[in-house]
Amino acid sequence: MQHVAIAQPYIPSYSLPFFEGLVSKLATDGIVLTVLHSPGLGQARSRRDVELPAWSVPVRAREVQIAGRILVARWLPSQARRADLLILEQAIGKTDALQLLRPFRRRPIALMGHGHIHNRSTMPAEEALMRGLTARADWFFAYTCSARDDAQAAGLPEDRITVFENSTDTAALASERRSVTSGEVEEMRGRLGLGRGPVLLFLGSIDESKRPAFLVEAMAEVWRRHPDTSLVLVGEGAAAEQLRSSDRRVIPAGRMTGRPLAVLAAAADAIVMPGRVGLVATDSFALEVPIVTTSWPFHSPEFMYLVDGDNALITPDDPTEYGSAVARLLDRGDELERLRVGCRASAARYTTENMVELFRQGVLGALEAGTPKGRSRADNNTARATSESILNRANQTTRNLAKAVVTHIPPLRRRLFTSTDYEVGVTPSDSHSGWSALRAVRRQDSAWSGLVERALRGEPRQDVSALWDALDVASTGTSILEVGSGHGYLADLVKHRLPDLSYVGVDISWPMCRLARTRRPGVSLAVGDAVALPFAHGSVDIVLDAATLMHVPDWRAALAEEARVARKHLILHSVTIADTTEAISMRKHAYGAPVFEAVLSRTQLTEALTAVGFRVGQRFESLAYDLHEQIGVATASETWVCERVAE
Repeated sequence: MQHVAIAQPYIPSYSLPFFEGLVSKLATDGIVLTVLHSPGLGQARSRRDVELPAWSVPVRAREVQIAGRILVARWLPSQARRADLLILEQAIGKTDALQLLRPFRRRPIALMGHGHIHNRSTMPAEEALMRGLTARADWFFAYTCSARDDAQAAGLPEDRITVFENSTDTAALASERRSVTSGEVEEMRGRLGLGRGPVLLFLGSIDESKRPAFLVEAMAEVWRRHPDTSLVLVGEGAAAEQLRSSDRRVIPAGRMTGRPLAVLAAAADAIVMPGRVGLVATDSFALEVPIVTTSWPFHSPEFMYLVDGDNALITPDDPTEYGSAVARLLDRGDELERLRVGCRASAARYTTENMVELFRQGVLGALEAGTPKGRSRADNNTARATSESILNRANQTTRNLAKAVVTHIPPLRRRLFTSTDYEVGVTPSDSHSGWSALRAVRRQDSAWSGLVERALRGEPRQDVSALWDALDVASTGTSILEVGSGHGYLADLVKHRLPDLSYVGVDISWPMCRLARTRRPGVSLAVGDAVALPFAHGSVDIVLDAATLMHVPDWRAALAEEARVARKHLILHSVTIADTTEAISMRKHAYGAPVFEAVLSRTQLTEALTAVGFRVGQRFESLAYDLHEQIGVATASETWVCERVAE
C-alpha cells in the first residue's frame, strides 16, 4: 500500500467531485490519498462552501505579511512525512515549497500549479524564485498546457510533467442545458424583462479583475448598433453597482446555478467577459454559450481552453474594438452557431472524469520514477541528518543577519518594513504630516492594492475577514462614513460585502485623497480632520474607523466626533489594544515616514465609548499585532462593533 499526500489551501465544494474521484481511482491502484488543507485560514475563512471530507486532514497554518506580500507558514503533519509522494502548491508565498530546497530528500516532491504568477504583475525576483523552485520538483502537475510550457522553460523535462486540464464538474449543468424547453425560455425572458432583442450574459463574481469600466465602455458601442440588447449580470460583487447603474438595459439576476442558469443560457447569445477568464470557460462550454473576451495579459490559465473562432471570440484589448466585435457577432447567426458547436465539442473534453484520469496517470508516473534524481532510499535517509543540520545552521545565520540589519541600518529597515523605530512617549511635532509624505502614500498604496485584490477574489487576510464580520453585524443601515479612508481601498471591501450601502470617505491626507479620487472616480471622498468631521449630527448609519483612532493624539475628541455623526453603529476596526490603565503614546515610522501611534487601554476605550453614548457589542480578532518586543507591553489588534445606547 502506497501513500500520496496533496497539500491544498482548502477544499471548496466545486472541487469535491475531482478529489472524490481521484481518491476512488487511486484506491483501485492500491494507493491511499490524503488531502492536507487549512480550512480556517485566508480565503477559506470567508467561504461558505469549504468541505471537510473524511479523506482530508486539517493543517495548522498562519499568515504573516512581509514587505506587502502574504506568507503562509504551514506545519505539515505526519501524513506528509510518511507519504511516498508529496504534492505541493506551486507558490512562493507558502513555506511548504521550501522543502524543495533540501539538498537531499527521502521521497519525491511534486508541484501542482499554473506555471507562473498569472493574476498580477510581478517583480523579476519573484519570477526567478518561482522558476528555481519549479526546477527542483521531481514531478509537475500542470493545470493547463501553458503551465506545462512554463515548467519546461524552468528546466523540467517533458516526461516528468502531467497536464491534467483543470475543470469543474459541469456534467449536470450540460444535461440541464440540453433539456431546456422553449416554454421555459419564454418564461425566463418575461420574468427578467428581456424583450425580443439579443441577450448577453456576464457570468461570475463582479469585481475589478473583471474590468467593469471596460465593459461599460464597450457596451455603448454594442447598444449603438443593437439598442434592444440586454446585458444580464449573473453574479454579485463589489463592482456590480458600477455595471447596474450604467444603463437601464443592464439587468441584475444575482447568483444562478443549475436549472435557472441553464434556462437563461438558452436565451443568451454570448457571454461578455473582457476581464479575467478562468473556469468560467468550462461553464460556457457546458452552457453552449461562447465567451467574447480580449487578449488582456492577466487571465487565469484556463483562458487557454478558449480557441479564437472555434469555441470563443478573442478581440484586441480595446473597448471600442471589443464592442464592435460583439455587435458583429450578433449580426452573424452562422458564426454564433459555429461557436456553439465548438463549445459543445470542448465540453466533452474538459470534464472532471478526464481530469481525474489524467491526474491519476501522473501520480502513477511520479511514483514509478522513484526517489529524486534516481537516488536510493538508503542514500537519501543517510544524507538526511546532514542536510537538516546544514539547513538549521543556515536558518540561524539568516536570522542573525536580519536582526543585525534591523538593528544597525535604520534607513534600510524603514525602507523594507511597514512599521519600525518605536519611541514610547514621543509625539511628532506634526502628528499627521507623515501620512502625506509621498513615499508613505506610494508604499501604502502598493501594500493595500494587492491585499484588496486577493480579498475580492476570495482570499481575504484575517483583518479583512474581521471587517466583513463586523459589517455583517452592523448591516441594518443604508449609509457608511469611513474616517481615515486613505486610498479608498476599504470602499471596495465595503461594497463587496454590502453592495447597497452608500459609502463616503474622509481623510486628512490630501495626497491620499487625490490618489483615491483618481482610482475611484465614483466614490465620494472628502478631505477632513477626524476631530472636526465635516458632517452633520446623526447623518450616517455607520461610522467606520479603520485603524485611524490610534493615529490621532486626541483620540477621545475623534471618538466623540465619530459618535456624533453615527446614527446606529460605530465600527472600530483593527484598533491596537492593551490591558493597561492608560493609553501608550509613541512615535514610529510607518511606510518610511514618522507618524503618531497610540496603544489604547481597553478600559479607557470602553469608558470613553460609554461617555459618548455607545456600548461595545461584538468583538473580532483582527491581524496579529503584538508590540511586546518593541514597547514592553503585550498588545492585540481587534475590531469592535459598537451600538448607540437608546436615550
